[in-house]
Amino acid sequence: MIDAVTSTTAATTTNSSSSTSSASGSSFESALESALSSTEEQESTSTLENDFVYASEIISLGADRWCMHNMSLSVDYDGTDSSVPDEVNELPYAISTWSGASFSMDGLSASGEEQVGEDVPYFHNPSFVEKDGVIYAYFVDHNDDSTYDVGLATSTDGVNFEYQGKVLTKGDSFDNVMASFPSVNYDEESGEWTMLYESENEIGYNSICMATSSDGVNWDKQGEVIWPGDAGDISAVDVGTPTFFKEGDNWHVYFHAHSDDGRTRIGYASGTDLKDLTVQEQPIIDVDASGSENQTVGNRSSVFKSGDYYYMFYEVSENNYFSTDTAKWGINLARAESPDGPWEKYEGGPIVSNPEYGYGYDGPEVLADGEDLYLYYRTDGNTTTRTLITGLDGWGDSEEEAA
Repeated sequence: MIDAVTSTTAATTTNSSSSTSSASGSSFESALESALSSTEEQESTSTLENDFVYASEIISLGADRWCMHNMSLSVDYDGTDSSVPDEVNELPYAISTWSGASFSMDGLSASGEEQVGEDVPYFHNPSFVEKDGVIYAYFVDHNDDSTYDVGLATSTDGVNFEYQGKVLTKGDSFDNVMASFPSVNYDEESGEWTMLYESENEIGYNSICMATSSDGVNWDKQGEVIWPGDAGDISAVDVGTPTFFKEGDNWHVYFHAHSDDGRTRIGYASGTDLKDLTVQEQPIIDVDASGSENQTVGNRSSVFKSGDYYYMFYEVSENNYFSTDTAKWGINLARAESPDGPWEKYEGGPIVSNPEYGYGYDGPEVLADGEDLYLYYRTDGNTTTRTLITGLDGWGDSEEEAA
């Protein structure tokens, strides 16, 4: 079955060919604040569709530089505003596209859909931790008249969840607009809990922050650990939606990186100290030049190991995700023999895709239940659905253990 990445002890190799930079954000933050102070924001007609509390706003940074900037607004753009420049709707020239390998896997499929967490409002984008027979689900919490916090729900079967309340809320200078999209790690040896989450402050500056806990409920914020610009041009607009794990003494961190070419890629950082990471300056997984992944390879599941490979499910979109008329979302699979790559994309993807245009079928996470592997993802109205994954390498072999 699946080897739990957090329980393995083998040290990983460093990708020496990757250009890297140490995580530090003060100079970029100053430049961004200066740019935003002279920004002309474009007004657009917005509609609330399917209760999605996830949106973008188009901003101009001058000199005809346009980008999509993630904002904490309770609306979705309806794609009909004529004031939006054509080059935004059509996507500007890509600064980079995928040139890596692909793989095939006969029999890989997703079957059935089952809604989970129906008793928990806005239950979506969960990060799972299993401990003592209990599944802890940390999710994007919009309850109690406060959006984009971190909520906790618990379960014993992966289907029925009980809401435990908010465990991390926005409010500090670096996260006073958003403190959400969490990824959580529990260390069995030390008993320590660690969370990475996406933050946004009042000037629209998104970064990745850290929090720690001794019980998984009461959390202490530790500040920012990855900033926009750390991953080079691919992260010029913002970074966020982290996932991470520890193998041996080394942390491996994956995150979305928004570029001012209007695309989202997957970035990578590593190190023995989460407060002193080395950030790779190229995407570890890039967008395709065309097709279902031509704009977004973004939020991803926990990384898990099965057989000889590390795997991650990741969200994808084609066309301009700012437009609900033309954007199509789905989820694909990638694998690598080492956490730092090179990663390969499943050539038959997306594995699941939204039958409609617009947001949804995104925010993937995985959970093993005995012999079964389930893929969880966001669906209509900020709810969560799971589907059974079969045919993935390593599943069905009784000599392996489930994560």
